Amino acid sequence: MNESGPPSAAHWLGQTGLAWNILLVVDLLEVPTVPTLLERLEAMSDKHGWGSPSAGAVVTGSVDELLDSFAVIPDGGQPVSVGVTGSGLVIRAHHAYVDGLGLLALVRDLTGAPVRSSVTGVLARPTRSAPRTLFVRLLEVALRPPAPVAGSTASGSSRMGEAFATARVDGSRRTADLAAAALAAVGVWNEEAQVRRRGIALAVGVSTTGGEHLEVGDDSGFLRVTDAERLTPAELEMALARAPLQVGGTAQSVGTRWASGLIRLGTRVLARRLGSTVLVSHLGRVEAAAVTSAAFYPMAGGGSGLALGAVTVGSTTTLTLRARARQHSSDELGRLLDDVVARLG
Repeated sequence: MNESGPPSAAHWLGQTGLAWNILLVVDLLEVPTVPTLLERLEAMSDKHGWGSPSAGAVVTGSVDELLDSFAVIPDGGQPVSVGVTGSGLVIRAHHAYVDGLGLLALVRDLTGAPVRSSVTGVLARPTRSAPRTLFVRLLEVALRPPAPVAGSTASGSSRMGEAFATARVDGSRRTADLAAAALAAVGVWNEEAQVRRRGIALAVGVSTTGGEHLEVGDDSGFLRVTDAERLTPAELEMALARAPLQVGGTAQSVGTRWASGLIRLGTRVLARRLGSTVLVSHLGRVEAAAVTSAAFYPMAGGGSGLALGAVTVGSTTTLTLRARARQHSSDELGRLLDDVVARLG
């Protein structure tokens, strides 16, 4: 990781060796011009101490082209990139600087229009420190590592980059319901591929601040449930309600930062066995007069690298699946996402 920049970037504990770029696609009633976007990005970079944007910080292209190129931008000191499409923007941010709700704050600052989310902060719940988390996860690695998601037969080990799939459903959907549907779909997927479906670990991305007053930064955390395939939807919801908050980003404690070197070593050496089977992250119901639709593409570390994203705008929730292209093709991810949608009813 790049050790320059704000403390949140220097001490961020994401798995090394991955380009930790989270992505948001928004359709807008009116798309700002490239010069306007560059001017606003320059002001934003100055405000947050990021340095001047590079020449390619604002580009044009199709959604698919921009997703493919933005996903693999290395950590070279440019926290945010903006792509202009025919109908809106594709925004890429390095997760050390910006979390999911922070992407919505970027939409606000780039469009000049108010944005808010229904997501509530969870900082009040009991917190598990990163050093303790690593100790628990090391025991998990030794005794029972989380089940992987079977790689799709259409993917190839030499393929680089990320694979994406997108679907839309009517109405708003609760995170717990999305998680239950994802767990069931992954279980059947693994069973069909003759890969073990026991020991599925679920991670759910959360915010420590909430979406009423959006800020540009990484104030994210996650909740984690192991052996999640054994739980009914009601039991899963209860388990998530009781799960301790595991924090990162700017919410880290001094002790976490002190132990960051050891934690980085552990995540680098044991990455494929430390990660959860699937990550679910929901940006909530977004209220933004300038935005007509949105799609959120979070990112997961670990061996599976499978992430389910969700965001609701108006009467529609957009769901996404994202994984590494060497393990899954976009077509096969689309089939898996179709099963998730079907299980939502």
